[in-house]
Amino acid sequence: MHAASQIGVRSALIPGLINAVINGAIAYQGFKGAALIPLTVDVSNGGEMTVWSEVVALSFSLSAILGVITAVLFQKSAGVTPRKPVFPTLVLLALEQAVMLFGASVIFALLWHRLAGTVLVSPLAAALFVAAAAAVITIIVDIRVKRAVLRKD
Repeated sequence: MHAASQIGVRSALIPGLINAVINGAIAYQGFKGAALIPLTVDVSNGGEMTVWSEVVALSFSLSAILGVITAVLFQKSAGVTPRKPVFPTLVLLALEQAVMLFGASVIFALLWHRLAGTVLVSPLAAALFVAAAAAVITIIVDIRVKRAVLRKD
């Protein structure tokens, strides 16, 4: 059985790097047609694609999907007994992570725009920014979900 103290950034690095590569490549495909992409814009519903809008959407979707997958797989591999039911317990755990990271990414995007304004970056820089965000999201979800699965409620 895993101890909660053994779960940390080191154990989450490989999943984080895998998701960084996948989501960075996907983002690059979406950004590559543009000369420059804004990190943020000062219109909340302008319909313009920005790097932070991609990160905000990614923070919710990636967290929800990874949260459920990580919880189910880790619960089996760690030999957790009694097992927590997938629905509603593990699904709600994943949604908790998704909402928390969605809110955090919105706040960071707003702060970024407030402090830096509209900054234009190349498609490669935009994709690397999304990749870094995907890695951070994955690491946070991995650590928090695994610790929650081990916690005796």
